Amino acid sequence: MKIANLLGAYVFLMASFSLAAEATTESTPAYRVENLKSPHAEVKLVASHSHLVEGEPFQIGFLFNIEPEWHIYWRNPGDSGTPLSVKWSIPSSLNTLPQRWPLPKRLPVGPLANYGYEGQVLLPFDLEWKRASAWATEDRGASRVKITARADWLICRVECLPAEGTFEIEIPIERGDGVSSGELSSDKHLFDKVPYADKDTIKDAVVVDRGSEYEVEFTAPEGFDAPAILWDFYSGDELRIQHAPIPTFELSDRRVKLHLVKDTNAPAEIATLSGLVMAQGKEASDRVGFEIVANAATTVVGAPDQPLALLIFFALLGGILLNVMPCVFPVLSLKILGFVHEAGEGAQGRSRLRRHGWVFALGVLVSFWLLAGLLIVLRGSGVALGWGFQLQSPLFVSALAVLFLLIGLNFIGFFELNFSGGRLATAGATRGGYVSSFLSGVLATVVATPCTAPFMGVALGAALALPPLSSILIFTGLGFGMALPYVLLSHFPQWLRFLPRPGAWMETFRQLLAFPIFATALWLLWVILKQNPDLVIDVLMMGLLVSFVVWLTRAVMARTTKAILGLLALAGGLWLGNSMRLISEAGSEIKAESNSFWQPFTPEAFDEALATSEYVFVDFTASWCITCQVNKKVVLNTDAAKEFFAERGVTAMRADWTHQDPQISKVLESLGRSSVPTYAIFRRDRKTYAVLPEILSLSLLSDEVQKFMGQSASNNSEGETK
Repeated sequence: MKIANLLGAYVFLMASFSLAAEATTESTPAYRVENLKSPHAEVKLVASHSHLVEGEPFQIGFLFNIEPEWHIYWRNPGDSGTPLSVKWSIPSSLNTLPQRWPLPKRLPVGPLANYGYEGQVLLPFDLEWKRASAWATEDRGASRVKITARADWLICRVECLPAEGTFEIEIPIERGDGVSSGELSSDKHLFDKVPYADKDTIKDAVVVDRGSEYEVEFTAPEGFDAPAILWDFYSGDELRIQHAPIPTFELSDRRVKLHLVKDTNAPAEIATLSGLVMAQGKEASDRVGFEIVANAATTVVGAPDQPLALLIFFALLGGILLNVMPCVFPVLSLKILGFVHEAGEGAQGRSRLRRHGWVFALGVLVSFWLLAGLLIVLRGSGVALGWGFQLQSPLFVSALAVLFLLIGLNFIGFFELNFSGGRLATAGATRGGYVSSFLSGVLATVVATPCTAPFMGVALGAALALPPLSSILIFTGLGFGMALPYVLLSHFPQWLRFLPRPGAWMETFRQLLAFPIFATALWLLWVILKQNPDLVIDVLMMGLLVSFVVWLTRAVMARTTKAILGLLALAGGLWLGNSMRLISEAGSEIKAESNSFWQPFTPEAFDEALATSEYVFVDFTASWCITCQVNKKVVLNTDAAKEFFAERGVTAMRADWTHQDPQISKVLESLGRSSVPTYAIFRRDRKTYAVLPEILSLSLLSDEVQKFMGQSASNNSEGETK
């Protein structure tokens, strides 16, 4: 009996242990990892539930325990790296949903930066049940879910190592009257602590392309408008922005404005910019992320902050100062001599003088309006153009060179062209000379476009960024400013009393002025040489042909004039066709002026310079810009300037805008400029820069650069202290 009782107790105990063991097996998921290759990290597959209920959602995830100084990557790894990639093998009853990535960290690596994870991190995946009708027969009666995952990832410090593993997990299915929500696993708290970005919180984000940067603006979420909060941005696309520079930001009336440095491979136009906006509080753990999709704004790119009235005033001052620039000197002399003649003809002459002054001003204004309208239309169609754009065309410069040759021949007396009302000394003196005064205003504008005077840079940059009406008003101020000295002289001819009275000296002086005109033609020929050397011979031949035809029309009888003009038109047409062929063959290759000190500017070279130098000075120039050439000769190309830059570790670059270059145009636009010369010095973060005046001297260059470097160092020191 005792033996029977003992046997019964033994059987009971064995059965109990067996049931307990079975229950334990059923209540705990079985993890099994095969072929795991994981240097510098321990990796396993974990689940949010130990028992599943059909229809109830659940999660599985890869739990990484990463060694110090090593990291893995977010969905956009940044400048380098590869994110986790998974191939699933799951039963027909389940679906895997799109992965939700935890908030990453910015991980600087030398001059670059990555987005990723350090320490312990869980990369989770959501799974859902399919409709029962979609299940395979063998899955309908299954008591367990078996999931296999083939994962690949990259783990890096400075060096990087690829890793891979095959993971398998089985989880029992709770059927019948089981727990309605499934049993939570011991790893559930890991899933609860995953920091996800908030969705649909920021719905009004817009992005503006400002040339070298994107400007993202949005309303700060409720409770996140405190000045102490620091804002950051992680791009969802690795080819949109540069990842290393930390964005600068502004906060005003709950509107946050982030400045992001564009990547050199960024597309020319974008419709949206997506990623994560990060809000960082005082504590390292006080970090919240928001998913955003910023739509391209309809806001005018580069719209200036200055009031329109101030910009018009700057344009007026710039137009006045334009008259003392070397470009305008020949026409300035031309009109002053005409005024001297008119002023010497008594009251009737002075009355005509005032009318001619206003007609000349009208010629200037109409020319500026036409230029403004053309610029607005072309830029509105997506063409990146700026002030003096017509001189980027070799064909236009060629025609201008021949025109100045004709004007010089006219001045020297080779022939008499009624372009300025007859002889120069009688410019506008005849009653029918108003057309001549108008054309003189047009010519003055044409020869002025290669120049940029002080105050003009700000006004022109704003004019090409503002709506059309505002642009026209600024160009009107510029044109009226240029014409104003002539209008004043026409009303106050007594200001010319320091000049001799009209006489034979005016004819001699007219001939003397022919030589600056010829010098202008030679300069234009030099511009053509820089743009397309093959065109130089064509232009010289055209100049010779035009000179011969002009002489011939004076020497032959009137009845042959039409035939001569016909031959001239035929020859001009042949030359034009050949020139267009050469231009098309030459393409738009930029032949940047460079030497051992001045590096040629390209976006790639600019980025490299910023990565290796603390400061980069850029000379935005063009062969057709006389002010640029003067500044080079007097300041920039001197040994003193080179020594100054070298001693301070400043990299010097030269951006040649002689040819139309959209990349240079966009950089100029980002500086608020649309003309040359423009001189800018950049700090390594690219967001800190200063634009120097258009007219340079060695002392001004030294003062401005040292002032900028001092302020940058001070601001950087304050930022590190904070």
